[in-house]
Order: sequence, then structure tokens, then C-alpha cells
Amino acid sequence: MKIRFLDRATLCAQTVLRAPEFTHDLAVYERTALTEVPARIADADIVIVNKVRLDRAALDAAPNLKMVAVAATGTDNVDLTACRERGIVVSN
Repeated sequence: MKIRFLDRATLCAQTVLRAPEFTHDLAVYERTALTEVPARIADADIVIVNKVRLDRAALDAAPNLKMVAVAATGTDNVDLTACRERGIVVSN
């Protein structure tokens, strides 16, 4: 599984993130500009975001995407309709 965390710097540095217990390839980016999103998630199975916007165009660039994990209390930065249509799980 390819996991891409797009905006780690938006979380407190003391926040410890547990590694998944399954075989994975994790790429962590401190910040991701909107224009960088499609390229960074193109091969992702799982995307982790806090503030980064995942619109339909970005999601369409990630044909293998199965899950979006939102490291925040809301999901207004994720196109939930596009995720629902593609069967992408969104969790926060």
C-alpha cells in the first residue's frame, strides 16, 4: 500500500503517528501546494490530509485511491461526492 501524507507540518510536531501494521510505502510531505496534489497522490492507495484540499480533479488523478484519512475534525476539504462515487472511504 502506498500512503501519502500531504501536510504533516500542519500538525503539532509532538504528535506521534503510529505506523500502519501492514506492509506499506509511506511518503510524508511537510506541505503540499494545490498544484502539487495530483502528482503526489497519483500512485497512492491511501492519502492523509489535514488542510490540503482534495477536489474531484485531484481525486481523478489517483486511480488506485481507496481511502482518504483526514487528520482533522471536519471533511470540508475533501470532495465527498467524488469519493462516494468512486467508493473511496473517507475517515477522520
